[in-house]
Amino acid sequence: MQNAITRREYGPIEALELGLSDVMARVAAQLDTIPGKLRLASDRLTADDLNLVSSVIANVRNEIADMDIDWFDDVTDDDFVNNEQDRYEINKPA
Repeated sequence: MQNAITRREYGPIEALELGLSDVMARVAAQLDTIPGKLRLASDRLTADDLNLVSSVIANVRNEIADMDIDWFDDVTDDDFVNNEQDRYEINKPA
C-alpha cells in the first residue's frame, strides 16, 4: 500500500473530488463548443438543427451534474479492516 501511495495511486477523497470536478468543468466547456464547431464545419445545418444539438448537450450536462458517486459502493467491512492493518504496517515504528 505504501508503494501505491508513493506512486500517487491513492489520495484523499476530497482531493479526488476536486480533481474530478475540475476535469468535468473542462469537459462541459468543450461540450459547449460543439454547436459552433458544427456550424463552421457544415453549411447544411439549420438553426433548428444546431438548437437540437445544443438541447441534447444541455440534457447530457444536466444528467452528469445529477450523478452521485458512491465512492465506497464496492468496499466491504473486510476492506476497512485490511486498510487499518495496512496503515498500521506503514506507520509501525522500525
